[in-house]
Amino acid sequence: MSDNTLEIKRVIKAPIERVFKAFTNAEDLKQWHSPMGLSTAMATSDLRVGGNYSIAMQNQKDETFTALGEYKEIDEPNKLVFSWNWKEGMKMPVDSTVTVRFTKINDDSTEIILTHEFAMPEPVEGHKKGWEGVLTKLEEYLG
Repeated sequence: MSDNTLEIKRVIKAPIERVFKAFTNAEDLKQWHSPMGLSTAMATSDLRVGGNYSIAMQNQKDETFTALGEYKEIDEPNKLVFSWNWKEGMKMPVDSTVTVRFTKINDDSTEIILTHEFAMPEPVEGHKKGWEGVLTKLEEYLG
């Protein structure tokens, strides 16, 4: 793995179909998709290759940070690939891709391997902390 890539593995105690849906359904995303200390103010999802998504995350000062992108590959419920960009004003390179692989462990558990690839190494550490918090919230939401 390069310095421009982060990878996080997590086992979620939920069926694979439910975990995939939580990653792709706007109503589900609103419940959990933000790092610790932030809330999810809004989420949209047009789940099709070429479809767009957006997730607005809000801090305690009511500042909003919106991630948006396009679905590149959908292999339900096994794999999801999407671009990851920040709305104008955020200091982040635009070349960023997230791949989420879902593996059924048993009827009630799913392993997630989330890989986020950047054009340069600078954003990796900050996003690692963010994704760790996001996945912790997903565990709590589906638990």
